[in-house]
Amino acid sequence: MLFRSGVPAVPVASSDFVLTCDTFRDAKPHLEQTRRRGRAVLAPLLDDDIVPVVTGFIGATPDGRITTLGRNSSDFSGAIIAHVVDADELVIWTDVDGIYTANPNDDAQAQLLHDLSYDEAHALAASGAKVLHPHVLPLAASTDMTVWVRNTFKPQARGTRIGLKLPPHSQSQRDSQSQSQEGAA
Repeated sequence: MLFRSGVPAVPVASSDFVLTCDTFRDAKPHLEQTRRRGRAVLAPLLDDDIVPVVTGFIGATPDGRITTLGRNSSDFSGAIIAHVVDADELVIWTDVDGIYTANPNDDAQAQLLHDLSYDEAHALAASGAKVLHPHVLPLAASTDMTVWVRNTFKPQARGTRIGLKLPPHSQSQRDSQSQSQEGAA
């Protein structure tokens, strides 16, 4: 599809650079080695304006045996690749408008959360929220990468922003609310 659209792209197997332990179905990446290997593979392509289309879910042991990264590892794969290329943002596409206070399919009162800190989102993921892989947030936080959770079926929806700091408009809204509450007291 990219080629037909005139976008130069090449397939890249993540197992060519994602170096992991040998725990099949739950392999842990060796991040520094993965970062070095990934930059060697991806940087020349990006420098030449070629889009690398990278497989997810897999890595390889130092001796070349293929491993898998486990549940929801497409998100984790995306975070690893974003980490390797020093991306400012990672967008995770899913089937809901973002992260909610509860599962919106089970609870009509669930509220969409527009902005979360890494710690808040990690706590939700670690406690079982299926919308986000728990390994994504520590990796993103290590480089202050902004993570977006957005709806594949409604790309116009804003989604949930996860990051270190609130976006400027959110901070100014909170400051205005604090000042109004102080003035009313």
